[in-house]
Amino acid sequence: MQKILKIILILFYTCQAAAFTDNNKFGQAIIIAAGGADSANSLYPYSKEYTQRMYGILKQRRLTDNDISYLKSDIQEVDIKAAFKQAAENLQADQQFIFYLHGHARSKHFIINPNYELSASELSNLLDTIPKGVQQVIILDTCFSGSFVDELANNKERIIITSTDDKSLTWQLKYASFGDQLLRELQRGYSISEAFGFAEQIVKTQTHFFKNQAPALYNKPEKPVYLVTQGIYDFLPPTIEVHPRVTIENKIAATLWLKATPTQETIQKVQAILIKPNFSIQDYQGLKTDFSRTEIELIYNPAQKRYEIVYDQFKQAGNWTIQYQAQGNNGLWSEIVSGEVKVNNPNNKQTMMDISLNKSIYRAANNMQWNLTLSGKDIMVDLYLGMTDAENDIKILIYPQNEFSEEVNNFKAYISDLKINGQKTYFIKSHLPEDIQKGRYGTCGVLIPPNETFKLEDQTNWIDVTCSEFAIE
Repeated sequence: MQKILKIILILFYTCQAAAFTDNNKFGQAIIIAAGGADSANSLYPYSKEYTQRMYGILKQRRLTDNDISYLKSDIQEVDIKAAFKQAAENLQADQQFIFYLHGHARSKHFIINPNYELSASELSNLLDTIPKGVQQVIILDTCFSGSFVDELANNKERIIITSTDDKSLTWQLKYASFGDQLLRELQRGYSISEAFGFAEQIVKTQTHFFKNQAPALYNKPEKPVYLVTQGIYDFLPPTIEVHPRVTIENKIAATLWLKATPTQETIQKVQAILIKPNFSIQDYQGLKTDFSRTEIELIYNPAQKRYEIVYDQFKQAGNWTIQYQAQGNNGLWSEIVSGEVKVNNPNNKQTMMDISLNKSIYRAANNMQWNLTLSGKDIMVDLYLGMTDAENDIKILIYPQNEFSEEVNNFKAYISDLKINGQKTYFIKSHLPEDIQKGRYGTCGVLIPPNETFKLEDQTNWIDVTCSEFAIE
């Protein structure tokens, strides 16, 4: 009798599971890592990571590989049309359709690869093939993503999240990201509106990273709507504790470390991202935008029961911000936790100088902004600023006109008798020559003692020199 009852129970649960699988499908999804996997596209590693994270969330929420079209390399128009055809044929009323795209864009056009763009009107037509009664969740994590809304928001069944508006050139990703925070909150099981609210708050409060970036939520639902289903169906991400503030004097090396929970066996990777003291936001420049950053991996030290590394490139005075994260074996990243390293007088130099630019790529006659940071203790100098090309031809920046001069036999100081006492950043705007040729260039600064002669061939009186590269296209 017990054996018969056991068989009946097994058959009952098997039928229940089959019914759940066959009759309770949750929906369909299309995920696109746009821009192309070319090595020149420095955004692609982020697009690949973010789309993989979205794929992981959807799998946790019970979508299967048959439900998800994940497009991530050499994407053509036919691939996108096929993905929409599959979704439309397999969706039913009361299910959910998710469209997630991360990558490059210009106004009303996603750059799917360097030779193919998906326009707002084309995407609208594809979305219109989704059956009525299907809830649509559209997440667009690109620059100019707000420019797609006019074409897409007319369908009230379509919830749309854009990571910025239609005009701003600020779309931050290297050190902080709206999209990163949005994925974290969705991973935790928050509703779409709640997840958007948390991520938007990060953008509004961290203006030093995000500047004018303006994410938005359109067709906000009156009741909580979740990505596929409510709940979390996987392990939680690691938690981390980082070192207290570190101060180094007269040297350029420091030990960076963190402790991660749970144990070392559950951790796949630990990384640190370094942000220099004179960090400035660069404008978005499409496929040519430089999204590279200084990123190092920490190694587990069993004696200290922590992850650590000695970093020996703290060559600039000031407060460095170190962003730490740990990734679990399940692929989930911890929250970003920041540490700080204060660098005083590295290398025992009298002064420290650093130059960064507001862009990495310019065109002839463009305006350019120099962010010049000087630090030292009660020292007088003459400051020379200039530009060099691949042939080492020099153009000197002249004050106060802030124009470049080719009078190489008569170098003039940009500022004479400049007193450096502490640290100060100067924001200098200059104008590139109209006849400048395409190629690689460097902006350079040199400090020498006041009232001494600047000599290009004889650098014995140079107190400090620093350069920053850029390109003319």
